[in-house]
This record gives sequence, C-alpha cells and structure tokens, in this order.
Amino acid sequence: MKIFQQKSRIQKFEDVRQFVEEYQLGKDDFILASKSIYERYFAPLSLEAHVVYKSQYGKGEPTDAMVDGLMEDFAKTQCKRIVAIGGGAVIDMAKILVLEGTYKTEDIFLRKVPLKKARPLIAVPTTCGA
Repeated sequence: MKIFQQKSRIQKFEDVRQFVEEYQLGKDDFILASKSIYERYFAPLSLEAHVVYKSQYGKGEPTDAMVDGLMEDFAKTQCKRIVAIGGGAVIDMAKILVLEGTYKTEDIFLRKVPLKKARPLIAVPTTCGA
C-alpha cells in the first residue's frame, strides 16, 4: 500500500546564506541537525527556527526511543516545515516528522494509525553515503 510519495528536487547553492534566503528559514521551521555542522555554518546566521540536534536523542543509528523523543519535542512546537541538516541518521529521523498527528514509532511501524503526510521536508545532506 502506497502511503505517500516524496518527489525530490536537487538544488545547488553557493553558500549557506543563499540557501537560507531561498527557503526563507525562520520561526515556522523545525531544524534537526548535526550539531557541528549547524554551529559552524548556520548558527552565525542567527536563525529564528526551532533547532534541535540529533545528539540530544542519542548516538549512532536511530532507535525507537530516539525517534519517540524527537516526535515528542516536535509536537510541542507549531512548526510547519521540517529541515534536516546532516547525514543519513539525521535525515532518516526527520522523515517521520512529516506525518500528521502525534504517535509512537511502534504505532507507525505496526500501522496502528492512519498515516498522512502533513508538512514538507527539506533535506540538506552533509555526507555522500557509503
């Protein structure tokens, strides 16, 4: 069963400021990022976005507990868009935030709840994969 489809659009920017201006990142954005990347390139721009770091939730590949914690924190915001800045684990964790509603990962993966995409995701990969 197809739940939703995400069509990718790949863009290239000269620098971070150009990206931020193009997408008008601000208070309605929820940014999940790798701390070192965000602090080096994005923090100097003093964005008004809600920013959390993957490391706040744990190390390594995402676990149910890490994702549940992220979803809890996201639910406390009124953000309308998700921005993932980092490697594969950051982007994987952010993907679940596009869904409408508030759930536990178990509910989602066991399909105990209806799944519907409710908000856009902007992924800024900082690694090329293996």
